[in-house]
Amino acid sequence: MRITIDTDERFAPGCFILCQVDADGNYNTRDESRTKLVQRDTDFPAMARNFGWEGDDSEIEDAVDYLHDTACGEFIDDPGYFTE
Repeated sequence: MRITIDTDERFAPGCFILCQVDADGNYNTRDESRTKLVQRDTDFPAMARNFGWEGDDSEIEDAVDYLHDTACGEFIDDPGYFTE
């Protein structure tokens, strides 16, 4: 399964949303059955690393910048966020 990370300020201000991507490359930040809300600052570095960032857990602001500037809308294989 492929996933992406995105934001939706009207739905979840200040948060990132992990989304499952369908076979056609579509996703919906408001489909709660296919998304996970990421709102804790301490979760951002690990999330960013899954999308290719190489920083440290203490570099929360750098992780947030990476997620906003580079990772949003990029597709990766799900490393286990949606595994039951």
